[in-house]
Amino acid sequence: MPITWRGRGCLQFGVEDPVLIDGLLPAEASLIEDLRMGLASAQFHHRAQELGIDLARATSLISLLAEADVLIPSDSDTSAMAKGSKALSTARLFRRTPDETSEVLAARTVAVLGPLRSPVAHQLSLAGFAVSTASRVDESEALAHPIVVTTSHLVPDLHSATWLVDREIDHCQVVAGEFTVTLTGLVRPGRTPCTLCGCLSLRDADADWFDQYPRIRALQDRDELSDPLAAGVAATHIALVLRRALLEDAAEPMVRSVDLRTGFADEEDLAFHPRCHCRAPVPRFGRPEEAAQ
Repeated sequence: MPITWRGRGCLQFGVEDPVLIDGLLPAEASLIEDLRMGLASAQFHHRAQELGIDLARATSLISLLAEADVLIPSDSDTSAMAKGSKALSTARLFRRTPDETSEVLAARTVAVLGPLRSPVAHQLSLAGFAVSTASRVDESEALAHPIVVTTSHLVPDLHSATWLVDREIDHCQVVAGEFTVTLTGLVRPGRTPCTLCGCLSLRDADADWFDQYPRIRALQDRDELSDPLAAGVAATHIALVLRRALLEDAAEPMVRSVDLRTGFADEEDLAFHPRCHCRAPVPRFGRPEEAAQ
């Protein structure tokens, strides 16, 4: 986190919600600098003694730092991470240890499919996910406990989504539309509603939705009909949603819509549709296009 002097003997930790520790002596400032450079909490009192700091004052200082939530937990394997690792910032956001954060994000391989694969995969990699080179939905079946992110323009990729539900593979759906980017939270087949549940709800409001679906999918210039910023918006938001789903184990079904004009995001619940069979076993089809029939 950013650490700056605010005045004589006063250190500021953080920027957006700063924590101030005032009345520091020069030796105590040196001790805090040693902590910043990697001094382990277990060595804190020994180093304080070397600097001539009274034991009671050193104990008070470490307590203040702990209460301010500016210390890396003592059980963190910080030696396993490079200096400046993004896991440090992410760990503070989710109140986890840095090594635990890195481990959770990298534990499950993420395969990204569809036309937005490049920007989405890049953003997920920056966030700390282990991104697979798989580019076809059937390749994900060979991965161990994967997460698949399907991307498409204008309408969802129902072929891949249905195939993934059939094989009980966790996945997210991203759609770059004309005016919005729409994405799901982490779909866990059998436990959360699926993409088809949402499409059936759309059909309830528009009886011809499924008739129009293949016609829209057949448009050759679908990518040109989406806003040029849609890919970047989609990549950032799916990384945020997926990161939260894993680090907070947030399984609540949701759909997030991001307005491409204002940048505002809205979320709504995604409920199981009574005519969708995603909670019941379905036949295993060989090809994705067969699963969507």
